[in-house]
Amino acid sequence: MPYAYDDQLIDAVAVRRKRLLAGFLFGVKRTRTIWQDRVSTFMGSLILAVVICAVCVAIAFVMAIFRTEALKQQQQQQRYATVRATETP
Repeated sequence: MPYAYDDQLIDAVAVRRKRLLAGFLFGVKRTRTIWQDRVSTFMGSLILAVVICAVCVAIAFVMAIFRTEALKQQQQQQRYATVRATETP
């Protein structure tokens, strides 16, 4: 079904009403967003930043544990190597 002239007129009137309402509510800055939109965007960004920081801290913690275990294992191997070297005259 083609887009009739009446449908175009109805859409144009609806768009005009929205623009007039936005102009009445916001004045010259009719493209301004409301502060709740910005707050919700800020809170979402803040939550994302906290999650990213938590992941970084968790990765650093796990790497520190692996590093500690590797150091302990290396020290044990050095002890056993010195004990074996002294036992074989």
